[in-house]
Amino acid sequence: MKAAGWPKLGSMPAAQLRAMLKMPLMVFTQVRTVTDGTIPGPAGDIPIRVYRPADEVPGVIVYFHGGGWTIGDLDSVDAAVRLVANKTGCAVVSATYRLAPEHPFPAAVDDAMAVVSWVAQHLEDFAPRGAPLMVMGDSAGANLAAVACLLSRDSDGPEISLQILIYPATEGDVHSPAMYAFESPFLDRQDIEWFYDQYIPPEQRNDPRFAPAEAASHSGLPPAVIVTAEYDLLTAHGEAYARKLQQAGVPVTSLHYEGAIHGFFGIGVQLDIGQRAIDDVSRAIVRHVTASDRSAA
Repeated sequence: MKAAGWPKLGSMPAAQLRAMLKMPLMVFTQVRTVTDGTIPGPAGDIPIRVYRPADEVPGVIVYFHGGGWTIGDLDSVDAAVRLVANKTGCAVVSATYRLAPEHPFPAAVDDAMAVVSWVAQHLEDFAPRGAPLMVMGDSAGANLAAVACLLSRDSDGPEISLQILIYPATEGDVHSPAMYAFESPFLDRQDIEWFYDQYIPPEQRNDPRFAPAEAASHSGLPPAVIVTAEYDLLTAHGEAYARKLQQAGVPVTSLHYEGAIHGFFGIGVQLDIGQRAIDDVSRAIVRHVTASDRSAA
């Protein structure tokens, strides 16, 4: 990345960074149907991309892309989402959300909840009645997926069957000892702080809608699959959140990958370790969906 001229975060405005990182979509994997569209949001239409690996699917996954709530889009996760759709057999609704700093917290949360609620209301357009609704995301997208589970529980919202959190951000303190544990080769502590600063002021960072680890209770949340990487400072977040969920009686499948950096899941089509993680996560989703089918029967 350094050799290719990858810019240092904070060296340019977020809008300029987005434009610099925007690449033409490269399709590595074919899915039966892939359809772009929009759904109503609290501040205008929200772009989505729907992946259907078959005419009939056993479940629906809502996917939120990463990018520090500041960068990223449907194309940035397209390659990984295609693999997840094919390997799980589930329909995947990949969704964007308003980005910071133009749209600070809680704009992304509000959009994420609008997407989950809309998919829940139209679930039978995607899958048979009673099919499980799952939420998934990477990094900031995993943060939004975890928050969606909390808000759905607390507001009698959509029934979410499973949360799949890929190296999630779950805490608000960028100066905790864990943030200084080692020098990360990608997404270092300063990078994390820059993303936080774009999205939310320090005085709001203990809000559970930003830091789901700060929720008063984690009981009654959906089972979780949590992915962490060895050379990722956010591994401390993922592991601590897994412990909080388990202490509250929530089943957790923890998948940790030695030798991996933050972001490895999203570029899984180019890395063997990323391919393995996508395979492992997809198997965990299939096991959950199969168990859900048995319970329904």
